[in-house]
Parts: sequence; structure tokens; C-alpha cells
Amino acid sequence: MPSHHEWLSNVWQGVSVENESLIHRIDDLRKVSAKVRFLSIEPLLGPMDNLNLEGIH
Repeated sequence: MPSHHEWLSNVWQGVSVENESLIHRIDDLRKVSAKVRFLSIEPLLGPMDNLNLEGIH
């Protein structure tokens, strides 16, 4: 979806992040203007020592 897309208030947007090599997905999620942005950290396949949750609900 384009970052300027207007999301309905009942639509949540999330991404799966299984390990640190996929953390870039969180940066992409922050660009989305959804009312609720969430992460699914499963299956957790390794440590996530540097997980920045800024902008994630």
C-alpha cells in the first residue's frame, strides 16, 4: 500500500520478524499510516537484541 493511503480505524497492519536479518520489515511498517501497527515475532529463530519498537503499538 502507498504510505499516503488512509487506513480505516479498524484495520491493523503488521509484519512477521523471525530474526534480526528481517528487522528491516519494521522500518517499512513504520512508514504505514495504519491506526495500529504490530509485530508478530514468531517463530523466533534467534536473538533480537536490537529491537527498536518506536512507532509500533
